Amino acid sequence: MAGSRTVLIPTAVAMLICGATIVPGQENQEGSADKPSASSESVPPAKAKPESRQYTPEEIIEAFEKDRPVNRPVTRRSDTGISGAVPPDRNLRPDGDYVRDMTGRISQDGEWWVFHFRSDSTSLEMPPVRLLPNQQLERIVREQKATSEQLQFVVSGEMTLYNNSNYLLLRKALRRQGFGNLQD
Repeated sequence: MAGSRTVLIPTAVAMLICGATIVPGQENQEGSADKPSASSESVPPAKAKPESRQYTPEEIIEAFEKDRPVNRPVTRRSDTGISGAVPPDRNLRPDGDYVRDMTGRISQDGEWWVFHFRSDSTSLEMPPVRLLPNQQLERIVREQKATSEQLQFVVSGEMTLYNNSNYLLLRKALRRQGFGNLQD
C-alpha cells in the first residue's frame, strides 16, 4: 500500500488485540534480563520475550469490529410476530402496551383492585382493568382507605394480557387534587 501508515503498539496491547494470553511477570520484562535485581531469585526467569509487531490501522479496526455488538431496533412485544400477540377483542390492549397519564378511580372487586378509566368521550372509553400488586398499588389503596370520598388518580403503567383479560402494572400513580365546587 502506497500511502499506508503503520502504528507501533506496545506488546501487551498487541497481545490483547490478537487474543494472546499475558503471563504475569512478563509484561514488564523489557531490559531486565541484562540487569540482575535483588528479587531475581524469587521470580522465575522469563520465557522468550514476545517480539513487538507493527499493526496497520486496518488490522486494528478489523480486530475491534470482529467483536462489535449488533445494534437491533427496540420493538414492542406485540410487534415481534408471535402468533396471538395482538388481542382478538377490540377492547383489549396488547401485552406490553404502555398507558400514560390516565385519570380514573380504584375500587375493590373481590380480591382484586380495579382501575376505572375516566374519559370525556364514550368512543375512547377503556374498560376497567385489574391492578397487579406492587408498591404503587399499596400506596394508593392506603390513600383511598384513609378517606370516605372516592379519590381520583392519574396513573401510568404497563398493560399485560392473560387469558383474554387485561391487567395494569402501575409505574406511576399520583393523587389528583380536588378543586372543591369547581370539580366536575
